[in-house]
Amino acid sequence: MWRKTDEAKEIPQNFAFKGAPSEAFNREPSENVGMVRLQCVFLSSLLLVLPGLHGQDTRYVRTNSDVELSCPAPSGVAGVSWHYKYLDGTAPDNPDIASRDNKYSEFEHSDRILVTFDTVNAVYTITIQAFDGTTDQGRYQCRWPNDEPKTFIVELAFGPTSVSIYGNNPMLTGEKETLTCGASASEPSGVTFQWSKDGIRIEGAVTSILTLTPVYTDNGASITCVATNTNNSDLTASDTATLNVQSQDCTAADPPTGMKEATSTAAGATVIDGDTLTYFCADGYTTGGGSGVITCTAGTFSPLLSDITLTCTANPCIAEAPPIGMKEATSTAAGATVNDGVSLTYSCGTGYTAGGGSGVITCTGGTFSPLLSAITLTCTASPSEDQVGDLGSVNVVIGVAFAVVVTVLVILLVIVTVLWLRRIKPPCLGKSTETTNVYQNQAFANVTTNNNSVYQDLGPTENPSGHYQELLSVRKKNGEEFEPCTLRSYISSVDRKLKRKIYGHVIMSGDDDENHLTREALKAKKKTLRNKVWETARMKPNPSITLQ
Repeated sequence: MWRKTDEAKEIPQNFAFKGAPSEAFNREPSENVGMVRLQCVFLSSLLLVLPGLHGQDTRYVRTNSDVELSCPAPSGVAGVSWHYKYLDGTAPDNPDIASRDNKYSEFEHSDRILVTFDTVNAVYTITIQAFDGTTDQGRYQCRWPNDEPKTFIVELAFGPTSVSIYGNNPMLTGEKETLTCGASASEPSGVTFQWSKDGIRIEGAVTSILTLTPVYTDNGASITCVATNTNNSDLTASDTATLNVQSQDCTAADPPTGMKEATSTAAGATVIDGDTLTYFCADGYTTGGGSGVITCTAGTFSPLLSDITLTCTANPCIAEAPPIGMKEATSTAAGATVNDGVSLTYSCGTGYTAGGGSGVITCTGGTFSPLLSAITLTCTASPSEDQVGDLGSVNVVIGVAFAVVVTVLVILLVIVTVLWLRRIKPPCLGKSTETTNVYQNQAFANVTTNNNSVYQDLGPTENPSGHYQELLSVRKKNGEEFEPCTLRSYISSVDRKLKRKIYGHVIMSGDDDENHLTREALKAKKKTLRNKVWETARMKPNPSITLQ
């Protein structure tokens, strides 16, 4: 308000001055009464410069909701009016909504416009009841006299629509992947997002992009993106995607020295993504604590096998007494402690000769490898000089004995052979030197035959074959028959006699028929007599039988 500086009398609020207002200025009155000093005082309830008093404000509202639009009224309701324009800025035929404390029924939707004035706070408000997005969207302006209007742009809130998740799917375990949630709404910044996995919200995932590093257990998980209208939380839309996570398997390695894997997984074996291997101290090693568990994660073990905290200390070995004939190179006593990795070397002692093989054993995890009893070194006792001399004497004796035995065996073999031959071919009985001489000097004189004839000397031209057949009937004086070989000897003696007498015929080799018959008859008689001989076991020759 305006007042005089020398008195507290107030000037009416509608007191107007020409020109721009100022905090203090002089005015020359119509009466010549001198100069009057006036001061403009700003009262807090009548401030014209308020936040949001001018400019533009955009509202996104829902269908059938009530929309309140307010603006200050520093000079009272009589100084403020409401007007309407379409969104494109053009005005309808009746753009006036309300002025002072009245509303204009000519306004198209005046039946749904409520006008109120707050006298305490000097605020002039209109309320659009049951907002209709089809007819009520537009520019609502609050105007003051001689001042710029306050414009409210009221639009129907919509969306989000066309919500979709896109990105790399399938994806590999352990690889950083991103999924994007696309949506459209009243304006680009009018949508908020919330990601969830299998129905559980993912903390901090409130933007349109989700960054994740999947593991094998994420395969088949449901990822959902919910988009919400910033101006209306009741307007939401969502999309769901199923993760297709492909595993990256690991390859098992040899366990560190002194450790072994619980399932005996061999080096080079495939370990499925997400599976674990557990290592512990092997026999002969003592654990020093720590963990030996590693997990295959996206193609790599975590932690690495070389980084596990498990520690295993090898137990020492206990030396044994060396086998007979051997000694240890460092003279390690039986019962002494041998640290892991230390080797003992055994060799043949004095008086023993090495037969080859290795005598090295190494302490490995509390046990020697190989065991002392399993080394390939062999040691044989070397003989002394006296033993060597005795051994030579023994060898000589053995050689002589062997020669004697061989000689005896040969003699026995000869005897057995002779006896066998005698058994096969019985000796001729009755043959003696005396008898042979009789054959040569007497032509079987006084020899008894079947017809009691006595053989005489024959002439050179006479064929004796007919007479000689009678030789086959020759017998001893006691009537016994001669053995076959004796008869053969007789005939041979006759042949020798005939040859000396230069006869033209012989019995054994003659080619005439009669001599042939004599030989055949002799063979038959020999066979008959031989059978008789076998009946008498081993008959010895009787030298007393001679021809008279």
